[in-house]
Amino acid sequence: MTFVFNTCLDSGYFPDLLKISKVVPVFKKGDKNLPQNYRPVSIIPVFSKIFESLMYNQLIDFFESNDLLSNVQFGFRKGKSTISAVCKIVEKILDGFENKEFTSVRFYDLMKAFECLPYNILLSKIEYYLGKQAACIIKAYLTNRSQYVSVKGKSSSTRSILTGVPQGSVLGPLLFIIAINDLPLNILLDSVMYVDDVTAFDTDECLFSLASSISRGHESVMRWFKANNLFCNENKTQNLVFGLKQSVESKSVRVLGIELDSKLNWKCQINNVCKKLSRVSFLFRKLKLCVSNDFLRTAYFGFCQSHIAYGLLLWGHSPHVHDILLLQKKILRIIAGVGPLEHCRPLFQNFNIFTVVNLYIYNILVYTKSNLHLFQPRHTVHNYNTRRNFTLDIPSHRLAVTGNSFKVNCVKFFNRLPKSAWSTSTINFKNKIYNWLLNNPFYDIKEFFEVDCNIIF
Repeated sequence: MTFVFNTCLDSGYFPDLLKISKVVPVFKKGDKNLPQNYRPVSIIPVFSKIFESLMYNQLIDFFESNDLLSNVQFGFRKGKSTISAVCKIVEKILDGFENKEFTSVRFYDLMKAFECLPYNILLSKIEYYLGKQAACIIKAYLTNRSQYVSVKGKSSSTRSILTGVPQGSVLGPLLFIIAINDLPLNILLDSVMYVDDVTAFDTDECLFSLASSISRGHESVMRWFKANNLFCNENKTQNLVFGLKQSVESKSVRVLGIELDSKLNWKCQINNVCKKLSRVSFLFRKLKLCVSNDFLRTAYFGFCQSHIAYGLLLWGHSPHVHDILLLQKKILRIIAGVGPLEHCRPLFQNFNIFTVVNLYIYNILVYTKSNLHLFQPRHTVHNYNTRRNFTLDIPSHRLAVTGNSFKVNCVKFFNRLPKSAWSTSTINFKNKIYNWLLNNPFYDIKEFFEVDCNIIF
């Protein structure tokens, strides 16, 4: 296999038999009778996936090592995620709050982006980055592809594919982010992208001026979409103005699974999590009758903590998280089989489960430890030999909403740890923090600041 794949790479050849895809429509949401509400996922041959993985590793290494991918693209890249993308958007909004500005954000919805991308446009961009000779293997991969659709065991006839990159393939997402890589350079707005989820925004002190600049920026975005044969669903494209003044309409929008409201108080996001937990609590009452506590604990991590942890880094400081803590206690009492007035701190310790507050503290501390290079130490700010000059410098801010945000809390929380936390390995740091928090279940962030963090790293 090594010999065959190396020969194919040297000659720029991708076997036609590996380019036949079985397409399975996966329902997304809405009316099940409408074809547009299904995502066509390609099931490709196993040997094709192996070959694509070899190509992918070389391509991503080339683009990352040469810093060719846009720094506002967060999709399918090491060290980046949906939460990283939302963090970037939230940072821009908070900067607007600090500067007494409004931030207008537009969330674009692309229709069938993977399927509509023309080969000629994609190949021309790949040739620009890689050169004509190196792009031959990509051309061989994209051309002469075919597919058939399989639904409930019945298959259609095979048809040729003339546009797009296959969803479900290894190379497809990378080829798409290469194709959309030049978008930020050709529009009049700042942007954040997660593969085909495009967010564009601008800030201004005057709402009238902001509306005008957003309109011009929107036209530039639409021109780029048209030039690249991508279609925007304007009915699903949403626009929201963020600001702390009374003139800003109170609305919310869902982006990458996180609910953002116009004043960033996170009430809508927490309400969504509470709804999921409320539904799950009924499930635990039924499970309690037929399975062991160990199974219930496992189910808790799958059905409850997974929802609580997603994006908690951004909204865990909100006072509304107390609503989540109440539901946590309710579910924990069901698992333990105790009464509704039972004290829950021992239960959190017995089952080795974090309260929502502890989970937030853990996420904040681990994020800070893993990204210490993003924060400024005090000894770089002044030359005085103070006792705490090894700590991180708290970013300047004038608003409470910014002072409680995740970037400021990262510094405040991490500065509470002993000096050895800076030098210990990340793995040891995670283990020590995890065990310490298990033994100290907090119901409020204030408790963390009142207790002595005597952790030995």
